[in-house]
Amino acid sequence: MAEEKLITIRTYSFHNESLIDKAKLESAGIECMLADENTILVQPFYSDTIGGIKLQVNESDVEQALLILADNPEISEENEIIEAPAESMQEQSGAESQDAKTYKWGCVSMIIILILALAYIIIRR
Repeated sequence: MAEEKLITIRTYSFHNESLIDKAKLESAGIECMLADENTILVQPFYSDTIGGIKLQVNESDVEQALLILADNPEISEENEIIEAPAESMQEQSGAESQDAKTYKWGCVSMIIILILALAYIIIRR
């Protein structure tokens, strides 16, 4: 059986925020995981560089997960989706593109710093 693709629905700079939303999803029966969680726990300053802790769910659960994490979820007692707010999907896609930009510039910054450090070491010899 092929595994479903994981989709990042939110990112967090702080571990405690990610745990709250993960618990909300798990209590609703949605399987989720936190990507880069251990990296941020060990090196909190890497959070912006690698794009933070990523809350990921199966592709088939994205819509329901976003409803659960919305401020005013409209979910029946059986956890069935009544109506999906279109604006929450648009907000999340905009947040992901911003996270991608942050990640890109974090990587570029790290490369520049490493090149400058290497040049300094070479010059000092």
